[in-house]
Amino acid sequence: MKKMIAWFLALLLSFLWACPGVAEMEAPEEEDVVFSDEADAPEEDENDVIFADEDDPEEGPAGEEDADDPEAEEEPAEAEPTEAPKEEKKLNERDYLGTMKVVNCKEWVSLREKASQNTERLAKVPLGELVYDCYRDEKGFVYCQYQGTYGYVLRKYLEPVAGALKPGETVGESRIMSMEEILGEGEEILNWVEYNLQVVAAMETITENDKETDVLRVGCFLDEDALWGFETKAEKMNGLTVVRAYIGGTETEPQVLVYNGVYGLTMLELLSGRILWTLSAGVKNLGDAAAFACNTSDGTLYIAGTEGPDLTAISPQGTVLWESEVKDKTVYGPYEVVLDRNAIQVKYHSGLASGYKLVTLDYTGNLVRMTEITE
Repeated sequence: MKKMIAWFLALLLSFLWACPGVAEMEAPEEEDVVFSDEADAPEEDENDVIFADEDDPEEGPAGEEDADDPEAEEEPAEAEPTEAPKEEKKLNERDYLGTMKVVNCKEWVSLREKASQNTERLAKVPLGELVYDCYRDEKGFVYCQYQGTYGYVLRKYLEPVAGALKPGETVGESRIMSMEEILGEGEEILNWVEYNLQVVAAMETITENDKETDVLRVGCFLDEDALWGFETKAEKMNGLTVVRAYIGGTETEPQVLVYNGVYGLTMLELLSGRILWTLSAGVKNLGDAAAFACNTSDGTLYIAGTEGPDLTAISPQGTVLWESEVKDKTVYGPYEVVLDRNAIQVKYHSGLASGYKLVTLDYTGNLVRMTEITE
């Protein structure tokens, strides 16, 4: 009997070991914990949260928040201006606003890369400065050009300026011109040479529609190779020529200036001929701009017209700084501006058979004295 019981137990054990899942089991290994993307993931530590930068103040000098805070951190350097060509943005003539002026701020407003306060600041546009080629844009911004750079300014800091050019109007035509094309049958009125650079301008009078029209051509040459050319024209006004060409800018960074009494005063970049700015005739009419001088130390321009205005100072950025007032009807016909160390002298023909009238101004435009010089 004992043998039978032992045999039965052995048979039972053999059967159990043969069944699946009953074989000797090892201790289970620890499994890696895998969290799903949602509910099972541990909450992010609050110290790891990255906050977006707060909006930069649009209004200078340091915005309302930190203007008087002596511990305010120094503002990071501005982004290098990058030109956004106007043709890259789709513009609608119905949104054209013309030339606009910076207002309603303390010192400056931001010219942004895009229509958002969270984008790079390309430039600070000072109070009272003009921005050009303005177009209404979304989100309360205006797309505009300042000193050759296109960007966005908040609309609330701008107001329209009368007399701006309309879409499609240009101050002149840009194209490469040879020396022979520039001179043509005209009279050379400018020949500026600096090392291997040369700027030449000539004016030719033609008849169009029974009216005399002055055509001005100007170009820049490097080792006698044409870099660029520019042509503009205007009918004579009261018998006066109202197109001019000058050299402006500073001693280290000269630029070319072209004046057209219909459109205004335009600064062209010396090496490229690119338009840097235009002071519209509707903003400031400079008459025939007969008398001109440039302070090459700071780039300030001084211009007076035969029939007015009196001497007007214009910043290197194309904004009017001041206009003098002689208030003497016997003083007219300015033809030369001399910049002395402490004063400005303007010579007027004033209908004198010999000699001239000399008006002396200080550098803020205030009259110092008037004298008659006999020759």
